Amino acid sequence: MSDEDARRRRISGMRAIAAIPVAAVALSLALVGCGGAAPEQTTVGQPSAGAVPPGGGLTVAEAIATSAEPPLAVTGWVVGTDGKARLCSTYDAAADEPCGAPSLALRGDVTAKSGEKVTVFGAVEGEAFAVSSTVQG
Repeated sequence: MSDEDARRRRISGMRAIAAIPVAAVALSLALVGCGGAAPEQTTVGQPSAGAVPPGGGLTVAEAIATSAEPPLAVTGWVVGTDGKARLCSTYDAAADEPCGAPSLALRGDVTAKSGEKVTVFGAVEGEAFAVSSTVQG
């Protein structure tokens, strides 16, 4: 083999080695592009309508202030019974007024007893919460 042949083989081998990083980068970019559409962006601090965040629903104060569309999941304490039940932010059985503010009058079927913590699903309507379903606990 002549010196010229050996030189050509070295140059050819170097080109092949130099092409490996370029091919790896191109393959990486192609694979990243196969990941599908970009995920939807959400607003931090506002759960999607009807979504129950980890640990329960919105607080009563958050439910009153939110602009999210119903149904909302709202967690609080039921105080009172029948047509006089309220969904309260806090509950203190020993207090003269056990229902801590803010609170909402409950309209609809609430299966919980007074003093139980619940998550209710429904809509804020003025100073009331129209219940569509209740989860106790």
